[in-house]
Amino acid sequence: MSTVQAAENKSDVEVVTSPSVDRDGVELALQAVEAQISAQEDAHKTAIARLTLIRDSLRTALDPEGRVKELITALDLERQFHEECLATLRHFGFTNGGDALPSFDTVSHSFKLAELEAASRFQSPKLVPKVPFAAAVRSINAHKTMPNQIDTYINEGVYGKIKDDESNEQNAGWRFSIVEGADEMDLKAHDNTKLTLGERIRLAEANREKAARGINRHEYAFLQMDGLRRKKPVDRRTWTVLDGDEALSASQFPHASWYDDRVFFDDVHPRDRDGRARFRSSVGGDVLSR
Repeated sequence: MSTVQAAENKSDVEVVTSPSVDRDGVELALQAVEAQISAQEDAHKTAIARLTLIRDSLRTALDPEGRVKELITALDLERQFHEECLATLRHFGFTNGGDALPSFDTVSHSFKLAELEAASRFQSPKLVPKVPFAAAVRSINAHKTMPNQIDTYINEGVYGKIKDDESNEQNAGWRFSIVEGADEMDLKAHDNTKLTLGERIRLAEANREKAARGINRHEYAFLQMDGLRRKKPVDRRTWTVLDGDEALSASQFPHASWYDDRVFFDDVHPRDRDGRARFRSSVGGDVLSR
């Protein structure tokens, strides 16, 4: 009979510390039990996720319009639009009272049902408007909120020089996305920090819902702006791979974080390994007004 089975058959397990105890056997049994507990927890999470998808599909089939309204409410988009998006845009000088923005109804109706469903399973879903990247960087530098904060670091070989591109980008019209907005992202269930970043990005893409994509520099810049307004910069212990960004290539992965008292936009090689790397998903981004 194994040590695990023997322990299960006893009604009372006496904790013994005498030299006669088979410590190696007990430690092996403990490791086996802990592995079984972990496997059961993972299986439970997988089953719950699968049943949740089935439940949501059934709800949608019964009443698609009602499901859209339900998701908009559950995602708290209206409050985020009025209390967070506008506050951050005003703080960093992007709008005067929000008059130039589309209405919340316009914003909320820009999201497809599949996008809202995907966002409902995000870590801390957050509504973010697209702002011109160069203008966002200049505004972050001009409106510092953290003690000892210094100007944003930009790897110009990856992101280009910060120049006056507002006239081009602002004419493209307002775009809103919903992103994973946690201050520090938890490691996804499918992720594995022992793998190279190239392998991990392929895992992230394979496990991402069809309606979602990776986050880009514009979305991340606003996410940091919102965090800085709250004096809680994003990614102080981790960093985000910008796997939805135009700079992504087979030889460079753009990433961003709060590092060394500043917002930090850099890149990393796909063959590197780093346990601090995290992935954020995003949905939406359609042009709303011109």
